[in-house]
Amino acid sequence: MPLRADFEKHFKLTGSIIPLRGLAQKIAQYECHRARTDCFFSAAPPPYNFLANGEANAYTPLSPIECPLKIAEWKFNRPSLNCCLERGFSDIPDYSPTLGLSMLFDPLVDAVLAANTGISLGGFAPKSGATVIVLTDYGAIWDKTIKVIGYTRPDWGEDETVNILHPPPPASRKQLSPTIYNLWECLCPPGWRTNTDLIGQTLRKKNILIWNLIPFFRGGSGSSSDAELPHPKCGHWLEICMNWLCEFYAGVNACKIVLCVNKARLIGINGQGISPVSSNTWQKCFPSSTPNCISDLVAKGKVFVLNHPSSRHFFSSKDCEALKDICSQGCSTTKGNLLEETGLDE
Repeated sequence: MPLRADFEKHFKLTGSIIPLRGLAQKIAQYECHRARTDCFFSAAPPPYNFLANGEANAYTPLSPIECPLKIAEWKFNRPSLNCCLERGFSDIPDYSPTLGLSMLFDPLVDAVLAANTGISLGGFAPKSGATVIVLTDYGAIWDKTIKVIGYTRPDWGEDETVNILHPPPPASRKQLSPTIYNLWECLCPPGWRTNTDLIGQTLRKKNILIWNLIPFFRGGSGSSSDAELPHPKCGHWLEICMNWLCEFYAGVNACKIVLCVNKARLIGINGQGISPVSSNTWQKCFPSSTPNCISDLVAKGKVFVLNHPSSRHFFSSKDCEALKDICSQGCSTTKGNLLEETGLDE
């Protein structure tokens, strides 16, 4: 497990240059009572909290992955589980395991993080000022393109991370989800399907990171239905997710955010092209509940909104071209300076 070992080395709970392990631990330990109160369980069916992994020592992967119940038994190390534990949410404050199937957050976020920091090349050279492309979530646990249920190799999290960066050439839509395929098709130079090294090289050269706003598996078998996401008018789940996004943004010392998320359930703002979202537009959707960090970034011209990469409008509406333009901009093209805002050193 060389890639997982590198993640354990560079993303420790304390003393790491990029402090992300604590965020993964916080997500992995998210309690059932809070998940219900915050309305994550308003999704039909409810999500599974099996992705984020806060464990960086003596990790033993689950194999084979027979069903969600087996994942829950592995995470909590208990044969008797209630409905909360079965979905990966702890119901005992004093007993909150940090295990998850991923190396850190989910295979897509981890793959891009590995490329951006140079871990996938055997080194470690983090860069500040990244563009964070924010997607909706990783997908549904029973979705066959996710390939988690029924997985028999030793480490699903590591294997899927590697496959996202290096799909067997020539890469095709059968090997990658529509979201990932369209992103690589948009961002990478021609030839990436046969020379998959271009994927990681592009992500590092353009200083791109990815974050999934909802860090859980969906509960069903489809990854595109609005019903499988929490209800937008219920609880504080979106605010919680925004706070996690803020922690990731600060942890990697990023520069700007491009929201390419579900518009019906998450961000009801039409694509803005290469123009950042105005405060007036943002406040119409989020008059009071938005975390201050996101409102501050909007005010500084650091938040953009485009269609989701799997949307049929992504290429026809020129969102791909807009995404490439936004990613090519340096921090100096947006208002403010992240290093000054966060107090972080480069």
